[in-house]
Amino acid sequence: MMSYIRKAMLLLPALVASLIVVIGATSIAAATGPYDTIGSGDVWVVVASVLVFLMIPGLALFYGGLLRKESMVSILIQTTIVVIMSAVVWIVCGYSLAFSGGEGGIIGNLDYLFLDELIDDMAAGGGVDSLLFAVFQMKFVLITAAIIIGACAERIRFKTIAILAVLWPLLVYAPACHWVWGGGFLSDNFTIVDYAGGTVVHTLAGMSGLALAVFAGLRAKKIRESHPHNVPLVYLGVFLLWVGWYGFNGGSGLGTGGTIVRSIVTTTGSAVAATFVWMVAEYCFKKQITVIGVGT
Repeated sequence: MMSYIRKAMLLLPALVASLIVVIGATSIAAATGPYDTIGSGDVWVVVASVLVFLMIPGLALFYGGLLRKESMVSILIQTTIVVIMSAVVWIVCGYSLAFSGGEGGIIGNLDYLFLDELIDDMAAGGGVDSLLFAVFQMKFVLITAAIIIGACAERIRFKTIAILAVLWPLLVYAPACHWVWGGGFLSDNFTIVDYAGGTVVHTLAGMSGLALAVFAGLRAKKIRESHPHNVPLVYLGVFLLWVGWYGFNGGSGLGTGGTIVRSIVTTTGSAVAATFVWMVAEYCFKKQITVIGVGT
């Protein structure tokens, strides 16, 4: 009997959080506003948000193909849990902590708790709707959180992953995002140019992944000596990630025009150039070109 009570107590916070998010989403859906003023920039950011979201299954397939067959389902559910819990945190208070407050601060405030205050800013003119911007930025935190779990794949328990999915967006991502994009002390005191997440996403993911790898320790010898179990999944994951990058970089301009064109051209050119260099190097050293080499 006591075991059931304990399990029910563990479920209670999740049920409360879900109820709060549902109520908030319902209030947003019921809100009225000048939606007829939506422009082409808003439409493109919606499309870009969908493209970035495609990176999540792409990343899960990429990681899963590189791991052992026994770990495939594990990395899929870990990715899903991280994405879901990080999204809840972002809606409840993550966005507010990242994009509210005065200039030069360490972290924002709770002015945008549950995204409620953003409803009044929808379609206010100039740039994209505030609520749409919050959704687009949510995709950034989701893919960044999913990236870092690759550093501890096959070495960390499910419970630890769940705790990480709640604490990391709050204690790591939201403050760093505020420093660079939300008017925090880095953007206020230094010249910080971060168009599409070079600092907030890539640097933060790399440092967090390194910390997780140190925390998790070395893989077992038999795992280190294993080989990717499904190369086609790696291939599919790579191209889903590549497609997602068009939304990631192209959408960061928050509108249509020349910025999108330059972003897409740069995204394509840099990827093919780097892949070409790797193909040449791999052939020179190994006398073959491999999907794993090209993909990674």
